[in-house]
Amino acid sequence: RFGKISDVSLGFSSSTDAYPNTPTLSFAKVKFTSHYISFNAVEMETVNHTPLETPTREENNLMAQIGQDSIPFIDINGKWYSTTSYSPQILQGLSQQTIATDLNNPKSSVAQSIIAASNYMTSAICSVDGEVPANVCKSSGVTAANIKLGIK
Repeated sequence: RFGKISDVSLGFSSSTDAYPNTPTLSFAKVKFTSHYISFNAVEMETVNHTPLETPTREENNLMAQIGQDSIPFIDINGKWYSTTSYSPQILQGLSQQTIATDLNNPKSSVAQSIIAASNYMTSAICSVDGEVPANVCKSSGVTAANIKLGIK
């Protein structure tokens, strides 16, 4: 919605997670280009809990300041913070291909959950980036999320 992302890899959550072996994405080597926002991903550990990347002092301080220790943790310009915005339980037992297919079916619970979460995230980003690009920030899903978040 805001740029181009590449080098995202497919994976699974840990077998010891609350929802074990859930299909997931890794942003460890991701590249993101945008005219609107910047994106900095830090993958702190592998699926086997081996350290992978170390957050900067500023990133650690931010997480400590707001008492955040869950992953994923998303900071949107110091104004909005997000963690998991839908239950990973909806992905249990699904393959990545099934999830991708379900995202094209607006009646599927996968699409409804992920698209709703995306609209909330987009609403928060638009609220701090000057509402650009307008076609994204003024879309019906984002406008509905604005109302739920109390934006505008």
